[in-house]
Amino acid sequence: MDTTITIIPTIAWFLAAAIGTSVLIIVFLLYLFNHRRISVITELGGSVADLMAKKTLLEADYEAVRDHIRAQKEELLRVDAERAEHEKLRLELDELTRKVQAMDSQNQSLRDEVGRLELEKHQHVGKIRQITEEIQAAIDQRDAASEELKILGEKIKALNEEVRQKEETKTTMMMEFYRLKKDIDEIQARKRDLREKLSDSEARFQSLAKKEQNLRDICARKEILGAELSEIVEQKKAELAEVEKTLRNFDQKREQMIQVEERRAYLEREVSRLEIERNRLMAENDAGGTKNPSKSFNDLLVAPACLNPEEFPPKRLQMDEVLALQKFKDHLVREALVFPDRVVNSFHTSLKCADINPLTVMAGVSGTGKTLLPIKYAQLMGMHLLVMAVQPRWDSPQDMFGFYNYLEKQYKATEMAQALVRMDQYHPFMGTGGVSKDRMLMVLMDEMNLARTEYYFSEFLSKLELRRDVKDPTDPSDRKRAEIVLDLGPSGTEASRLWVGGNVLFVGTMNEDETTQSLSDKVLDRSNVLRFGKPASQLTQKQESHETEKADGFLTHDVWNSWIHGFDEQSPWSRTVAGWTEAINSALQKIGRPFGYRVEKAIRSYVANYPRIGRGEVYKLAFADQIEQKILPKLRGLDVSEPHAAECLTQIQDIIVELGDGELIDAFNEAKEKSNTSLFLWHGVPRR
Repeated sequence: MDTTITIIPTIAWFLAAAIGTSVLIIVFLLYLFNHRRISVITELGGSVADLMAKKTLLEADYEAVRDHIRAQKEELLRVDAERAEHEKLRLELDELTRKVQAMDSQNQSLRDEVGRLELEKHQHVGKIRQITEEIQAAIDQRDAASEELKILGEKIKALNEEVRQKEETKTTMMMEFYRLKKDIDEIQARKRDLREKLSDSEARFQSLAKKEQNLRDICARKEILGAELSEIVEQKKAELAEVEKTLRNFDQKREQMIQVEERRAYLEREVSRLEIERNRLMAENDAGGTKNPSKSFNDLLVAPACLNPEEFPPKRLQMDEVLALQKFKDHLVREALVFPDRVVNSFHTSLKCADINPLTVMAGVSGTGKTLLPIKYAQLMGMHLLVMAVQPRWDSPQDMFGFYNYLEKQYKATEMAQALVRMDQYHPFMGTGGVSKDRMLMVLMDEMNLARTEYYFSEFLSKLELRRDVKDPTDPSDRKRAEIVLDLGPSGTEASRLWVGGNVLFVGTMNEDETTQSLSDKVLDRSNVLRFGKPASQLTQKQESHETEKADGFLTHDVWNSWIHGFDEQSPWSRTVAGWTEAINSALQKIGRPFGYRVEKAIRSYVANYPRIGRGEVYKLAFADQIEQKILPKLRGLDVSEPHAAECLTQIQDIIVELGDGELIDAFNEAKEKSNTSLFLWHGVPRR
């Protein structure tokens, strides 16, 4: 029995020894391979790329070892299966036991061999343990490399933050660059002017040198030409006497012209007086029972105070636009009224664009001069002024134009309706229509957002916008669609239609506080909105004068029209402006807020009518105004976390930086970044 027991595990030991030896050889080879790769990786360490490669190699080797161990486990399972098979064979071996008893001596040698293999097994187990420890060391080294990679990742993140800060610094430096470039351009322009003056001085010096030489020649020939000189002096005296006579005639004609203007003013006052007298007589006739079909709208015959001909001297102003605007700015300085040039230029340009933007809105907090600026502008430019204080109860156009009282059978006209009748050159109203058509009238709707603007002004604004589509205003059928219809009662059909021409300008002021209504998108799209920031803290005060300075005549509609210009496609800046406009619209398209043809045309019209548009880079200031007035209000309430919002804002910011308007850049960044919410909050540009 002892012999049987020792023979069975001997065969099993042979198989186990063979398998173990194979495993040890393979593991040893893997160890040599990994040791060589680890040595190479260790020599290459130092940079992020080397560490990443080291990590990749270790992970690949780790996976290879895992695959090999998995294969060896499968091999061990197969060996176990073979052991089961051997167990089945054990019964057969029992039968063969008797045959192998004779082979005891041989078995003894085999047992000695098994002992030797057992010893080798223990040796290989030690080597496997050593290899395992080395593999664990490699894994620990891989973990250390991973930790180092994490540290490097944090450093990369810090570097990215530093890059972002550098980008912001770059933007600031770009702004400073454009500002310095603008200063350099101005210095270069002054340098060119000085060079031109120097050239003129040199030319004058050379001319004086020539004159000096000629004078010397004349002095040398003085005695010879004395007689001729005396004769010339006598001749010049005669010519001087003739000139003095001509000047006296000119003074007489000028006096006659002044007398004619005074006579004209007197006749205008007489016409107003006769109108009042006619109204009184018509009222007396009505009381006496005489039937007059026009009595229901007698109120429209009353001359409005805003068109008083004595408001300005009876002189038609013939002014250059730039000089007139500069005169207005100088007056503001004398009165210590602080309005930045950009604001004054923007207000003036917005009025010139009334054809496409019929309304100019002055928005801001109370006490910033929103109402004072248009009043002073009208007084100094020679425009008549009608100030309408909007009431919170206004809810229809009747509050602006008046209404027909069916009980009294009278039309109750407002001063605005009375003025528009006299400004309408096509109105047939009993000789009253168009009497002031050659003058300019500014209608100032003060605090226009106390009531809902779309209730009382929206329909009228649509009519003003339709004026662009009227090809021939002299054709009643053509201008009919853009005319205002007054409800004059049953007998006022012919006189109920009013044409509001370009001689009437509309300005509105609005306070932005909790007591007012916001303007609708329709009104904003058809307006130029100037936003007034808080007044400067260093604003000076001046003793108010008892006399208000006014223009020395009235501005005619023809002169005003001569100041208005169309968009010239051939101008050097037209292509640049068109490119900016298209780029901004493409950016707005990404967030679903593009603008239409009307806004594009309004931007071009504004740039074309900006003062001194042909000088240097003035067109950049004009386009920056339109971004402030037309584009950025469309972004109000934009969620900057929305898809494409950041891209849209970045594209617009790039154009603003290119324009070089530092105040606009600061206001844009504040609206984008300094909000407690994720919304874009636009409050305008505080100009200084």
